[in-house]
Amino acid sequence: MASSYYRGASGALLVYDVTFEPSFAKCRVYWLKEMRDHNPDAIVMLVGNKTDLPQLRTVPSETGLALAKEKDLLFVEASAKSSSGVESGFTRLLTTIHGSKKLRAKAQDTRSRDPVPLKKGSTIQLSFAERRTIKQNNRNRCC
Repeated sequence: MASSYYRGASGALLVYDVTFEPSFAKCRVYWLKEMRDHNPDAIVMLVGNKTDLPQLRTVPSETGLALAKEKDLLFVEASAKSSSGVESGFTRLLTTIHGSKKLRAKAQDTRSRDPVPLKKGSTIQLSFAERRTIKQNNRNRCC
């Protein structure tokens, strides 16, 4: 998938097949790194799909949950076939994204209310995180 699809996204679903361990390994090793490299601020939900096939399961729930906790991801198991877990997963992801945006907006509003007047020729010292944010924002602009 082209990185332009998820660059700048507020959230993402990393879906693996609970009946096919290599798909879980690919999420853990490749897709999560790919997502974080292009969009470190996105909220990511790890989704174990095909829970309607318990007799074929090769990835235990605990394994998915452990990865989600380790990498600070949301986690849900679902079945696209039976639609169990689908709505609750999307609702949780969207609620988390909305809450995160509200917190960022509130922090930004607090900073903008107390402007510090600068004298002409003053130097502004930016933290590493602020410089990185500015650099990322400029890089994400389209032509």
